[in-house]
Amino acid sequence: MERIAILGGGPAGLYAALLLARRGIPVTLLERSEAVGGLAGGMEVAGVSVDFGSHRLHPSASSDVLNDLTDLLGERLQRRRRNGRILLDDTWISFPLSPPDLVRHLDRRVLLRLGLGALAASFRRSQSGTFEEFVVTGLGGPMGDLFYFPYARKIWGIEPSLLSGEQARRRISADRPYRLLRKLLSGPSDGRLFVYPAGGFGEITRGLAELAATEGAEIVLGAPVEGITRTSAGFAVASSSSTVESSLLLSTIPITALTLLLGAPPELLSAVRSLEYRAMILVYLVIPEERWTEYDAHYFPGPAVPFTRISEPKNYRSGPDPDDRTVICVEIPADIGDVRWESNDQDLLDEVRSQIRAVGLPDPGNQGLVHRIPHAYPIYRIGVEQSLAAVSDWLDTVEGVVTFGRQGLFAHDNTHHTMAMARAAVECIGDNLRFDRGGWEAARERFAEHVVED
Repeated sequence: MERIAILGGGPAGLYAALLLARRGIPVTLLERSEAVGGLAGGMEVAGVSVDFGSHRLHPSASSDVLNDLTDLLGERLQRRRRNGRILLDDTWISFPLSPPDLVRHLDRRVLLRLGLGALAASFRRSQSGTFEEFVVTGLGGPMGDLFYFPYARKIWGIEPSLLSGEQARRRISADRPYRLLRKLLSGPSDGRLFVYPAGGFGEITRGLAELAATEGAEIVLGAPVEGITRTSAGFAVASSSSTVESSLLLSTIPITALTLLLGAPPELLSAVRSLEYRAMILVYLVIPEERWTEYDAHYFPGPAVPFTRISEPKNYRSGPDPDDRTVICVEIPADIGDVRWESNDQDLLDEVRSQIRAVGLPDPGNQGLVHRIPHAYPIYRIGVEQSLAAVSDWLDTVEGVVTFGRQGLFAHDNTHHTMAMARAAVECIGDNLRFDRGGWEAARERFAEHVVED
């Protein structure tokens, strides 16, 4: 029987491999690193399972995805209540936000400005030409100044006026005052609960890989793709370890890398180069205490510190963790080649320790390690939609290639979104391995409406 090749061993690729293997379709998955998971993977630091950043499964995930993961992990897939906080106007406020906490802790003058800004926005016609316009006409300028604008500068490294409104649409679900109020007043089932594995978020992708292999999928690690050649039967995918012959190619690797591997024409290269990613530095600090704080995550939208979030994985779960130590993960958006990206690891550990102490949090010490992620966040500059459409349209002309997932569609989506993409892609594959392009186009339209949850 003909074989399908999958590029990338993140949750989307692994879930697709599992679903195909269950149907008895030969499938080989190639992953460049020595471990599965991609951005949704994890590792151990000082005997504590940690994630590559902060990850959760949200209750809004499709029932198909949640049911499959529940079957996979059983009681190890835990339902938890969120317990985070955010530093706004030099004040700690519970996160997700709640009206009583906002009223109790935010300065009355700040609340008045936010209210007047929201009132003014309710009389404006919503605009989404830029990130800045989306926020100002949707929630009001004061809300942008307090939270969204400094956070955008920190995450994507450019001014909100230079970001496409599509970046805001994909990140801000409560985009009008009444929607924000409804979200603030929502109950525990509407965003204040999350689902998380006892062994860390990476347990999801490890479990998917193990089950896919049990069902007959071939999972090849340490196999970066070096070339893709068209053949009479489909494709020959050359990796550092072997060459896989396939009739259908499913890709979850960065769309920019795939386009170049497939031999994009010269006139497309400028569009490919305009699809930029922001990098991420993860600083893990090992603290010789059972808990650092009671909170699962601290959020920092303001410019006073370079990091956006500190998470403590032990507070995300009830699991077999050591009693005498904990680990925190500090997320620092960066550009490849900038001062912090090139910085010595110990210098970063020392710097982060100093900045954590400066905002009044407990001293975490300076022992730990640093992990760098080159493709963390897609950057939607103004006009990026045209470049992305040009690249996507060209890929659609390459018969037998299907791209999906966070990296494959250049989208900052949640894990449950990427797994829903994988399920949709597999459902478009017939038993004769013919791909239903019409069904896939309809699915792509649904994906375009995804909004990131945090």
